[in-house]
Amino acid sequence: MFILLAACSEDHCLITKVVNVTNINSQWNHHKKLVQALNQYQAHGTLFFYSHNQKLLARFYWKQISPYHYKFLLTNLLGMTELELEKKDKLVYIYNRGGKCVVNEKNAEKIIYKLTGIMISLNNFSQWIMGLPGDSTNFSLDAESHLRELSFGTSRAQLHIFYLGYRKTFDGPEMPSHIELHQANQCIQLKLDQ
Repeated sequence: MFILLAACSEDHCLITKVVNVTNINSQWNHHKKLVQALNQYQAHGTLFFYSHNQKLLARFYWKQISPYHYKFLLTNLLGMTELELEKKDKLVYIYNRGGKCVVNEKNAEKIIYKLTGIMISLNNFSQWIMGLPGDSTNFSLDAESHLRELSFGTSRAQLHIFYLGYRKTFDGPEMPSHIELHQANQCIQLKLDQ
């Protein structure tokens, strides 16, 4: 067993909760299997990106058609497409205002880095948006057996992901509702619509 302490603002009291590690592990395994069983998944919401010299507020749309086929669309507040990405097997189609290109996965990550300044693993992003650790072995769970945070990458370009909230779905497992990705002095906040 371990004790979970949660410090809150002055309006709330300190919460102490005793959590059984065995229960967390079995609940996590059950939750993980339910999420992994989802072949199709859609999410949309607000994306806020900021760094020391740049800020961006946009809408995003994520659609996973199969485990190896997904689409990501980023629009500005006027509804104009800023970035569209579609991954089919090992090929990635990237469209932005500058045109379109078709590349393999590794080159796509480099192009996304040039466009956004953040190195994202495309293989893992489809897992992270669903609340799964992907290839990361450095992660922790919350008291409800959901992913709470994870770290990915080398120390020079390490990405830290924090899951700040989950939402109930109609007939499936609870899914992330608020995710933050931090890398160096940059941050992406994803707030998913209910």
